[in-house]
Amino acid sequence: MMLGGIAFLYPLKGNENKRRYIEFIGLALIVVSMMVIDDKTPWPGKMALVPVFGSYLVILAKSNNTLLSGELINRIGLWSYSIYLIHWPVLVFSHKMNINLPFIWYFSFVLILSFITYEIIEKRRSYGWGAVFVFIMAVAASWYVGIDGVADRVKNQEYKISKPQFRAKYEGHLGIHSTEEVKYFNSDENDFEYILIGDSHARHYYAYIQDSGAKVASFAVDGCEVTKHFMSPIGWSEKTRSMCANRYKKAVDFINAHPGKPVIWSMLWRGGVVGEPIDDGETNPNDIISEMAFFLEDIKSSGSSLFIIGDTQGSDRIMFECLAGQDLPINKILNRCETTQKEKKYPISERFKEFASKHSNVHFIDPTPALCRNGECVIVDDGMPVYTDNDHFTKQWSINVGSFIFNKIRDIQHTY
Repeated sequence: MMLGGIAFLYPLKGNENKRRYIEFIGLALIVVSMMVIDDKTPWPGKMALVPVFGSYLVILAKSNNTLLSGELINRIGLWSYSIYLIHWPVLVFSHKMNINLPFIWYFSFVLILSFITYEIIEKRRSYGWGAVFVFIMAVAASWYVGIDGVADRVKNQEYKISKPQFRAKYEGHLGIHSTEEVKYFNSDENDFEYILIGDSHARHYYAYIQDSGAKVASFAVDGCEVTKHFMSPIGWSEKTRSMCANRYKKAVDFINAHPGKPVIWSMLWRGGVVGEPIDDGETNPNDIISEMAFFLEDIKSSGSSLFIIGDTQGSDRIMFECLAGQDLPINKILNRCETTQKEKKYPISERFKEFASKHSNVHFIDPTPALCRNGECVIVDDGMPVYTDNDHFTKQWSINVGSFIFNKIRDIQHTY
């Protein structure tokens, strides 16, 4: 907006040949931005300057003898503000309705709707009292929605809460917060059977552990990857980063001080790439398999077995949100809440199997059989989500999947 204002206030003075050169440079910057900017580029950020400055040069050039001066481009320019207003609500609506619009359909729909909006609304400049009435109605509707989000639209009392409240009430971590110290379940330092390490994907098995009576000492902390050279992803709070930086040594020391106790390692494996280096000078590859090798070496004296727990299947949609809005008439038509989704194959699971095959004291357990049948994985069970968000188990499914995992662990132990 600032550069657009500058282009308007300080127009370019020069001949047509000079304008064409400036326009060409601007177009080149726009094309380059289309090739180098993707969904991994931080946005907004410095890279935003490339297409913005390119557009500024094109506007500044105001060349009358190029493709951009044609009738079609000029028409799209006239509709551009309507396009700007309409394109985002269409994206949000299609996302909320779980509608996967092909780009050409999305682009065409936005263009047609923008043309209609321009012709019947924007083109007119005198709206009189009608505009005042619409404005008052919009403010009134916003006020009404802002009171409690129109809670009457939700018929199921279980869903008349926010997503954070739903997670706090139903997640498998039982509302137990991460702490610096070891957390004992059904046990104490002198009487426990298993050591649990990992991040929130270890903590969401707390409901099973508590319910089953399993004697577990937990070192799991939200966001902590428990590796020798790497910790939580960049962006976590200083408190969490401090816990993560010290977690690995504490866990290793504890394991070595309690020899023979099986170690259960469960995490969001992120495809095998671990997070932020603990030491800025660290040059080790941020690969989980490499870090596991360091871990095995550091606990070698304990003689402990390591059980690696694979990723959850997760849910592509947050089913709590879907089920909460299911009573809306439009959702009954366009946004039905499915109960299953296609099974996902994780390449990291194959790498874990290969790693386990090379070490007699390492075992990999994939929780997928507890979640999937014939390529379909459950995401809603008896009207309740399996996950509180995209990948953390509810209490019930913490118990279901936890039971599967611990039975596998016991079966493996019985073979020795």
